[in-house]
Amino acid sequence: MKKLFITLNKLFFKFQSFMFAIIAIFLIQFVYAQGWLKNKSDHSLNLNFGWFVIILGLFLFINWIYNSKFYSFCNINEITPFDMSLYGGAFVSIVTWLLFKCIGLSSYVNSIWFLLFLIFVVLIFTRLCLITKNESKQNDNNLIELKNLNTVLSWTVEKGPLLVNERAASYDLLDRSNIEKLLLNAIKASSLKHSYVIGIVGEWGSGKTTLLNLVKRDSEAKQLIFMQSPGIRSGDFDIWLFGSQWALIKGLYDIILNSLGVHYYSFLNERFVNSISEVAVGVPKYGSIVSALLKDNQTYQDINELKTKLSDYILSTGKHYILCIDNLDRANNDQVILLLKLISTVFDLPHITYVLLYSERRMNKILNETTGVNNSYLDKVVNLEIEMPRDFNRQKCKLWLQNLLLTYKIPAKNINSYDFILDFIVNNINDIRELKRVINSTFAIMAISKTLRLNLPQVLAIQYIYFSNSGLYEEIQFHENMFTFEDDTILFSFETKELNDEEKKYFEDILEKYNQYRNLLMELFPKFKKYIQKNSYQENQLEIKTNIKKASINTRRYFKNYFYLSEDNHVKTNACVQSFIIKVNSGKNIRQAWIENFINVNPNVREKLLAELDLFVDPDDIPISRLREKLAEILLKDYVDKENNVNLSDLDKSHLEGIISKLIGEVNKKEFDRFENQIKDKYGALKLISYMNKSLNERLGGRSYNLNSNSKRMIKLYNNILRRIFEEKINLFDNEYYESGNATVLYEFMHEKNINISRYLNVVANKDNVYRILFDVIATVSNSHGKRGYSFNKTSLDYIEFYKVPELVNLLDNNSVKTESQRKVLKVLKAYFQEKKGLVYFEKPIDEANL
Repeated sequence: MKKLFITLNKLFFKFQSFMFAIIAIFLIQFVYAQGWLKNKSDHSLNLNFGWFVIILGLFLFINWIYNSKFYSFCNINEITPFDMSLYGGAFVSIVTWLLFKCIGLSSYVNSIWFLLFLIFVVLIFTRLCLITKNESKQNDNNLIELKNLNTVLSWTVEKGPLLVNERAASYDLLDRSNIEKLLLNAIKASSLKHSYVIGIVGEWGSGKTTLLNLVKRDSEAKQLIFMQSPGIRSGDFDIWLFGSQWALIKGLYDIILNSLGVHYYSFLNERFVNSISEVAVGVPKYGSIVSALLKDNQTYQDINELKTKLSDYILSTGKHYILCIDNLDRANNDQVILLLKLISTVFDLPHITYVLLYSERRMNKILNETTGVNNSYLDKVVNLEIEMPRDFNRQKCKLWLQNLLLTYKIPAKNINSYDFILDFIVNNINDIRELKRVINSTFAIMAISKTLRLNLPQVLAIQYIYFSNSGLYEEIQFHENMFTFEDDTILFSFETKELNDEEKKYFEDILEKYNQYRNLLMELFPKFKKYIQKNSYQENQLEIKTNIKKASINTRRYFKNYFYLSEDNHVKTNACVQSFIIKVNSGKNIRQAWIENFINVNPNVREKLLAELDLFVDPDDIPISRLREKLAEILLKDYVDKENNVNLSDLDKSHLEGIISKLIGEVNKKEFDRFENQIKDKYGALKLISYMNKSLNERLGGRSYNLNSNSKRMIKLYNNILRRIFEEKINLFDNEYYESGNATVLYEFMHEKNINISRYLNVVANKDNVYRILFDVIATVSNSHGKRGYSFNKTSLDYIEFYKVPELVNLLDNNSVKTESQRKVLKVLKAYFQEKKGLVYFEKPIDEANL
């Protein structure tokens, strides 16, 4: 605010603003001094003259506000005429108050003027506060400089994407101090007879303008005078601005004369420009002005006269002038040739150094395409060429990009996952300007990374492909089947596949057209990588799981999201499970997180969530044994506890069996002991225990030494529970333990040990559970036309020794049933014995919960 206040004073006390304030004070004093506001009956003409002047001035003021749109300046964030008027009003009112107080005018009038002064002061203060606040707000959203990325910046989502200023910088980014020194020494050289021309040679974006800006700021360049375009405080001569040759001549003429401080009458200016234009009609083969066709002696005389006077004047000043000419890369052929001709002939003046910025490739093209000019023409104009380094510090470029990611709140531990795309970018850009464009066009997507729940390094890679090669982007977008494998049906498959001829031909074409992107495509798409390596693709379970967990673009379920930047159900499910795993690893409120994310949801959604969770329970996902066991306990409770009314489907329980097995398989001894104490008397979880026993045995050689030990302990636990059930005649068909499939596990054990199943069933079977016993061995279940079909067969009934269990045989003569489900089981049984037919179909399936 202090700076703004000082600026306001400097502007106000300049002649015009201060003069109007003094005149206003004078007029006010004059009106009062003449007594025009006093009532004088003998001066009717003067009676209300003061009020008339005031009212007329008021109307004039209102008219001026309306026509000038003066009020619109309120919204401009800088010192404006609006602010000057406020400041002027304060100045007028305070001076008037002091003068009236000195002449002893009434206190009433003095109070009015002092009140006006206070009002103006409050308005000025409020206005300055608003300006300061707006400037602070705007500064937060300003473009950043590339040098700012030498460190991690402060950033919040509200600021939006960070954009780098693409204009030429005035600081050294790439340690080019030696080149800067070379250019400075060259610029300091001058001639008493003619101008000196320096060429800074480099491709577009190689840092030519930045290098020149560094030289201008050097303390050794302070004694040099850099010519500026008229009306611009800091601007070189830009050839790209001029649309015609006459305009170019006029522009060059103006910048030289204005910078020298030479002023001619307008008609003389026009005459000299026309003379130069006439002389410069043709392009001399070797740049000599004598070879040009002159229209008359006067024209040639005008040019020589101008040149002589300018030369004498420059020599008399003893000063060294520098004219920098930018954008030769962008101008057309005629403009470039004309400029070269002018600085080597008409404006070939002593103590003037011309600095040209151009591309050697572009300049050679111009010279080759221009009739009557050969390649040696440039050599005769340019005295010294300084070539920009063709390579730059790619390691520093990568550091800037990494700091940009860290600024966007990407965790430092995840930065390495971006290496493949960062390395590709820095190895395929040619200059700083291109790097800035990549940052602004590609990395802006990271501003919404928190709401973009995909594989962010891959998102960045696809955005870069879109920026750098739209053709390849569209090839990928519209050929999903070529770049991805089906991931929904092969999760547990190890089948070896070969690319077919169509796929091979497609990748061959892609490689031919976009070979530059070969390494990047190999990182993104395993299918393309296998083509490059000429290998068969084995659908590796671990690799598929990893890609699905990471929501990778090479999985078919997530592919389209990378091009629409949207979230479908797959993305939401993946994000929900990842969020749950984070909460598990935090160790806080795991039970509550489980209920919120998996229990209190739609059953169809739960099935998808559990299928996804099955991918996220490896030791890499949950590394702490205590947390693995704790989560397994929570899942076990809902698996066996019927009192909490958790309606888990058979598919849900199947997923839980796999999840719990993976969790417990690689916990340490202490945590396995804890889990064993929880499950050893959970006879309702017999099917789960059986699954865990088989699963752990199949997974021997897992990623931790605990798996082998836990597998052996699980076998022992499994056998002990089965033996206890048989020996203690624990009834698996009671409400507390009944779960479809539990008894089957026991039957298998008894067959293996050559124990008659009827010995067990004759003890536990009763009129309340016989339907459950039968339902567990129904041989066939089939769907047809929306109906469910059931049947028994001899094998299934012999399996449970049906004829040796009286409670089961008696069902054929006893038709007493309590539920509809029991009636259906009995109907299927009687159909086998009486009607000898196959399936019995029902509109509604048998509900085992009502058996």
